[in-house]
Amino acid sequence: MNSSWHSIFTRITSPNTPSPTSVAQATTFLYSKYSLNALQNCHNPFPPPSATSKQEFERRTAPINFTAADQPGGDGSGTIPSTLPPIAELKTTALDLSKALNIDEISALRIVVLEHHGRPAKALLAAEAGAGGDATDLGASAFGASFLESIFRPNNADDRKQKDDRVFFDRVEIYLCERRYVAKVAAALLRAALGRNSVWYDAGQNLSSQLVATGWVRYAIGIVDGIRSRWFEAGNDETGRPVWIRQRLEEPEVRDQVAYTWEKQVSQDGVPLYPPCFVADIRLCRRFWRSYTCSSCSSCYCTSHRRSLSTGHW
Repeated sequence: MNSSWHSIFTRITSPNTPSPTSVAQATTFLYSKYSLNALQNCHNPFPPPSATSKQEFERRTAPINFTAADQPGGDGSGTIPSTLPPIAELKTTALDLSKALNIDEISALRIVVLEHHGRPAKALLAAEAGAGGDATDLGASAFGASFLESIFRPNNADDRKQKDDRVFFDRVEIYLCERRYVAKVAAALLRAALGRNSVWYDAGQNLSSQLVATGWVRYAIGIVDGIRSRWFEAGNDETGRPVWIRQRLEEPEVRDQVAYTWEKQVSQDGVPLYPPCFVADIRLCRRFWRSYTCSSCSSCYCTSHRRSLSTGHW
């Protein structure tokens, strides 16, 4: 639950040789059912909520799955420090975020947990930047003020409303970041599968074998649909935009800025989908090329083994 796709991508693409422990931890994450499903559907790694996802969410957040040491909110006596709010609060927050972003509950829960884990670093950066850095100041990201918060900053004078909006924008920013890095991890693993010298070769081969089983055509079509849906989200047709964006567009003083920034953000969001699409295209081209080669001499221009032409090699 603690690993982010951003951190996994950093490990995979690091020029330094990772430790066996780091490889084992990342591989465990990459081999999980949740991760494989996201990588195989990197165009839409966070599907809409469903009855199945809600059931899995309830199963994972059941109290029986937590010991006193890892219980969110601590053990209630002060012996074990609190790093996360109580599980009931986490569940409520995750369900609200799932509804707001139209993503499955498990992914929403991961985003909420990642946002909570990032609060100490944000507070420290805010303090260093002279932005008031106490633990409740959540408006600073790794590059100062939250990108989304700086663009969609509410005008409401209510401090509580502004704080809630800052937290929401931080979580949206994590959501957009994670959505991009799923595609980046998929592309990195597929590249690693092409060379046996990489420590990530086995993880790449595992993903590649999963895609062979489900079909490269389906994968390529899904990515193209993902790119198209990103453009739909960024387009002039407001029906494709999230509700929380449409709400900001109703504010005349920031409407043009919000529309432009959101269009640029979503357009950039589609860029990481091109590398895995390119890999899928190569696979399909190789399949098409081999389907018309001679099974005896592998030549596309064979004249001596015409009767041996094959249409099924892959």
